[in-house]
Amino acid sequence: MHMDKRLSEITERLENLTIHEVRQLARALNVHFESSRKPEIIEAVLSFAKGLSEPKLKVKGAPPKSDKHDEQLAAEIVAYRENLLSVDFEENEQNGMTVADSGYREQTTQQAVGILYSTDCGYFLRTENGTVGVANSFFTRYNLKAGDEISGTAIWREECGRQLLIISEVNGNPPESLFNRRDFSELTRKYPAEIIRLTLNNTAACKLIDMFAPLALGQRAVITSPSKGGKTSVLKEIALAVNGYSNLETVLLFIGGKPEEISDFKNIFTNNKIFCTSFDKSCEEHRETANTAFEYAKRKVESGKNIVLIADGLYAVGVEELKKLTCCACNAEEGGSLTVVYSLTQNFCGFDEMIDSANAVITLSADLAQSRIYPAIDAKKCYSGVEDKLTCGERNAANAMRAKLSAEQIISLFKSANYNDIIDNYKNG
Repeated sequence: MHMDKRLSEITERLENLTIHEVRQLARALNVHFESSRKPEIIEAVLSFAKGLSEPKLKVKGAPPKSDKHDEQLAAEIVAYRENLLSVDFEENEQNGMTVADSGYREQTTQQAVGILYSTDCGYFLRTENGTVGVANSFFTRYNLKAGDEISGTAIWREECGRQLLIISEVNGNPPESLFNRRDFSELTRKYPAEIIRLTLNNTAACKLIDMFAPLALGQRAVITSPSKGGKTSVLKEIALAVNGYSNLETVLLFIGGKPEEISDFKNIFTNNKIFCTSFDKSCEEHRETANTAFEYAKRKVESGKNIVLIADGLYAVGVEELKKLTCCACNAEEGGSLTVVYSLTQNFCGFDEMIDSANAVITLSADLAQSRIYPAIDAKKCYSGVEDKLTCGERNAANAMRAKLSAEQIISLFKSANYNDIIDNYKNG
């Protein structure tokens, strides 16, 4: 009786809509209708609500001039359908019928949250429970882009698996808001200026970087490292420090990583977006994952957010792809920034090109690493384009230590002394 009452209420609300409103609602639900008459369109919507028909992911006809519809009513129709199918499924199960026997598996709906990415086969959402197909009609209806974080409802279909049925939010906002967003390629780039202080973490690595290779919003910062030089540990220290800022979002990208390292980062950075592939994956999957991470970051910057993307193993995508990705680093005049901090092995074929394009270089020493001196940061070979943004005391102290101390002595000092005390002791040379 309760379900019948809800269906009566839905029917009444549909009948109170105009023909245009009913048509827009049907389009939003991907309900296919041949007729232009209101009663027949309503009947098609009700057939969908009762689980008697499947959504059609390709709606015929020209795209609508407007996508506005009664979102609350659409959500209630989907909820009614889900509850109805769930009740019928439980009854079938009690009668000894399997999912396949009941025929309801292909009509099962569930919430879907994931990042949109593209392949040669089409568009998909990357969710915690696997992939969800996304129909091209959504790109006509909304101004979707790869990297968008989408929340919605998916349906399981026997012939093609899970498919997106309804979009409720994109990047935390109603999908209609996408029509006015600026495009990343049109943002005006300016020089990095605002320093990101890593001494919030108060480790030797972060203190060394703050003084000898300070990071700033919008930089391309590269960590050059020999094999087994400790670059992953340094990246972890930077990520922990950046997480201390409420106005910054950290995105972690690990390409060709060891499974145990990936698990470690997932356990530590539970509130961060993490994109990763293990070393057994193909080059194509490495590139796809890297592109998805960067597209996600770009979508955030378009909305005015400050993103710090920290990447390990990015050189696995190849030199041309690496140049394209790291070129995305920007400090936008319109607001928002993308800071890219990535590691690069010193035997990489395009090493010199990438060093020339970076505006901050953090050098890890093979000699220090072989001597098991960590963090193996060679302060004398570090550089940043925003050193002029440091205080006078910091600049003087850094120059004095470069002139008087060895790299090993500098590391020992930063392990044992407070940052401000080091400045006070060396600011006068």
